[in-house]
Amino acid sequence: MIGRRDETSWKKRKRFGFQVSIMWSNDGRGGDASYPRNVSVNFQKLDKSSIQNVLKFYGVKSPTNLDHNQLASLTARVFEQANVLEHVVVDKFAAKYCRSLAEANANKKKTLTRIQLDSEPAKIGEQVAAKVLKSNENGSWILGSIIEYNVKTMIYEVQDEDDPNRVMTLHINDVKRLEDSAAHLRRGDHVLAVFPETTSFYRAQVAKTPKSPAHGNASWDVIVRFEDDEDESGKAPPRRIPGRFVLKRSYVEYDFDSENEDD
Repeated sequence: MIGRRDETSWKKRKRFGFQVSIMWSNDGRGGDASYPRNVSVNFQKLDKSSIQNVLKFYGVKSPTNLDHNQLASLTARVFEQANVLEHVVVDKFAAKYCRSLAEANANKKKTLTRIQLDSEPAKIGEQVAAKVLKSNENGSWILGSIIEYNVKTMIYEVQDEDDPNRVMTLHINDVKRLEDSAAHLRRGDHVLAVFPETTSFYRAQVAKTPKSPAHGNASWDVIVRFEDDEDESGKAPPRRIPGRFVLKRSYVEYDFDSENEDD
């Protein structure tokens, strides 16, 4: 045992009908750091957050100054002293708290590129951008949902997101599927973005190059500045918009590139 007896504190927790008694010294290192031989479960194969979840499961506060192997050994000692059926607890805990790397990768969203999106028609019920005006003025694109698609005529029936009673008949060229990723956007890009608390797209410019979400299944956000959105200081404030509600103008305004060349 590392440390003197008088430096040792006992931590007791009672959970699910059994009592766990853990002892470690005040320096946080605990007794013998070697892995208990009687525990067949290898907690060293879990990442640190999963190990901490195991300790939390048993009502034991995780020491902050232990490395991965020390935490795994501590967890094994907790597990060894718990009067439970190992395979039952492990199966239940793993199903609730743990994911293998393969499972994590499999659960990540499959992101389609603009070329892939444009190569296939939108599905029934899919949210899309719909062009409702012939011009490229602000508000000419709105959010809608697909009701029907005729493969032969390439015509959509689109329901207005803001007015469910309004159904529009639009050619496939006037309907754009929305992208879940914003990885293709860069600072300075000219875009159309849904203005907050509306369902209409307005001209804007990307203020910052978007960063990948911290978690694989999280959604992208894009910081933009809208045209004609100046505040009291005369500057357009940055606004955070969901990535799927941002479209590059060159994707939807077919004369955009030529307009830019003239500028």
